[in-house]
Amino acid sequence: MARPENPKTPLAQRLVDIRKTLGYESRKDFSDLLDVKVDTLGSYERGVNEPNIAILTKYRENWGVSLSWLLTGDGDMFSESASVTQSGDMVEIPLYDVQAAAGPGLIPTEDDTPRTVAFSRAFLRSIGARPEKCIMLEARGESMLPTIPDGTFMIVDQSKTRIVDDEVFVFRVGPGLKVKRANWRMDGALQLKSDNEAAGYSPEEIEDADDLAVVGQVLSLLRKA
Repeated sequence: MARPENPKTPLAQRLVDIRKTLGYESRKDFSDLLDVKVDTLGSYERGVNEPNIAILTKYRENWGVSLSWLLTGDGDMFSESASVTQSGDMVEIPLYDVQAAAGPGLIPTEDDTPRTVAFSRAFLRSIGARPEKCIMLEARGESMLPTIPDGTFMIVDQSKTRIVDDEVFVFRVGPGLKVKRANWRMDGALQLKSDNEAAGYSPEEIEDADDLAVVGQVLSLLRKA
């Protein structure tokens, strides 16, 4: 078993935090998105070498990472509104002040002026999303542990409303929002399941389609550092 690595510098630790927050446990997959060799990324994340400004800029352009936070550790990891490049390679995703409950449904509030977080179109397409149809919501609760921890930000594609068994969706159930896995039963009823059933979160049966609407499919998670 390989020994765990301890980053030598605060910058190296923040680079590791970004990768894991974006949901990439594999350094190889993340290095491909940065267009660097996996060994090169490893040297950055260990603190052996420091990335140049061109590499750091890719973190901002691809995922909306704040360069101020990246260089100093001050402020938020992600910019509230990153600039869209002139080439049009970036798209700003609305980050609504609405929470989707990983547990009992939460009642959404109206937010006419959502914040935005910028992502590259290439990244959104790589996860199977339609960039212009994506929004971000925050998950609250423990019913979807360990898949979706409390406070995780979810990229939700609103164009994907056809329910696929065992995939994770955000649903509007009555006045609230829920994030659950969905399964169709043989009798035509829809079953909403939690990943944390061992903690007492039992499946829910939805028999009346008028009580439910699909907000979109959860395609990626941004875990808080």
